[in-house]
Amino acid sequence: MSDDSNGVLAGPDGAGLRFAHLPHRPTAVALLLHGGSATSTTSPGWRSAPVVRMVPIARSIGRRVPDVAVARLKHAVGGWNASGGSALRDVDWALDILRTRFPGLPLVLVGHSMGGRTAVHLASADRVVGAVLLTPWLPDSDPVGSVAGRTLVVLQAKWDHTCPIPQTEAWLTRAASAGAVIDREILSCSDHAMLLRFPTWHRLAARGVRRVLAESSASW
Repeated sequence: MSDDSNGVLAGPDGAGLRFAHLPHRPTAVALLLHGGSATSTTSPGWRSAPVVRMVPIARSIGRRVPDVAVARLKHAVGGWNASGGSALRDVDWALDILRTRFPGLPLVLVGHSMGGRTAVHLASADRVVGAVLLTPWLPDSDPVGSVAGRTLVVLQAKWDHTCPIPQTEAWLTRAASAGAVIDREILSCSDHAMLLRFPTWHRLAARGVRRVLAESSASW
């Protein structure tokens, strides 16, 4: 791992971690996970659309929940690629860094699209207390055991044609049955990319982080 001149922590496989907000004495940490595609071995850049899309969300969380440190992960490759192995390794790497830098603090995952899928797979990782899922990709075939006892704030768009709401229903139902606490909101007149009504997305993402931390505070 190395730290370049732009403040990016570089992982051994091409992933990167960049802090968006660092309070003097943080009480929690939010890790933002960008979207991707079903299959792609191309490395996304920091200026690629899925990565840039998380920038204003990171700023909103830092502004509205100022005692929470905020970091953005850039994946080594831009696709899930059958098993999600690369994406999950990247998040594990980032979580290890955050646990070392902020020992004992709760971690909240904030994932858009593929990032939402990655977040729920790692919701049971050490110190992770829940996740905020933004227009998430949630195939029915994915397991739900990792979300038992975790709070999931799920924000979806009525006009989402990439990850349509009906395609997430079965997974969410199973997750609730497995013991996840689900706080769900569907935004009308909005889309998968969260560009329509973007101020609302930014505000609700920050509120979601607060909600996850509030729900989990008893165990911390």
